[in-house]
Amino acid sequence: MKKLLLIILVVIWINNQTPESLAASLTLSPSSQSIKVGEPLTVTIKFDTSGEVAKVVKASLTFPSSLLTVETDGIQTTGTAITSWTERIYSNSAGTIDLTGNTNASGADKLLASIKFTTKALGTANLSFTTDSQILKASDSSNIIDLQTSKGGAYIIATSVIPPATNEASPPAQIPNQVGFTAPTIALGILAFSFLILGIILSKNWDQNS
Repeated sequence: MKKLLLIILVVIWINNQTPESLAASLTLSPSSQSIKVGEPLTVTIKFDTSGEVAKVVKASLTFPSSLLTVETDGIQTTGTAITSWTERIYSNSAGTIDLTGNTNASGADKLLASIKFTTKALGTANLSFTTDSQILKASDSSNIIDLQTSKGGAYIIATSVIPPATNEASPPAQIPNQVGFTAPTIALGILAFSFLILGIILSKNWDQNS
């Protein structure tokens, strides 16, 4: 009985030592947008370390080169959580972006960089993270990124953009006045009728006094 209990405890201990599931991720913001062809599109790359301290973050992206072009100086890093960069390259002919940098960040919603594109043709531009993307943990350099939760983005490029619906109430419809019964006409009619009655009364009094 004691041996069986010991075996059960050992199995439980071994199960508790299995590596925790990957949860770190990369995301794009906004993840979707409708934009007019010829206008710029800015997409922000953020990362989540799932509570671990990261030491290296690498974002490898693909985009349709027939629809988008990374602008000159289009990789913007103001406010980034990266302390030093080792790679910041893109290819408009191949439709690829590779950003790699060192960090000591921990937590969610950490800024990696912003990418500014020029839209050049109609269609839906899908941006996706490739399997080269990484988030390395500081303690053991293991790659903790989960590509299943690392969401890309879809951006509709059209000839015109339909503005979002608003919640503003429409003004009440005005009921047109009927012809010949406007407020000034009614007032004049009442005044004329009053003078007519007054004239009749005065005429009767005049005849009686004659």
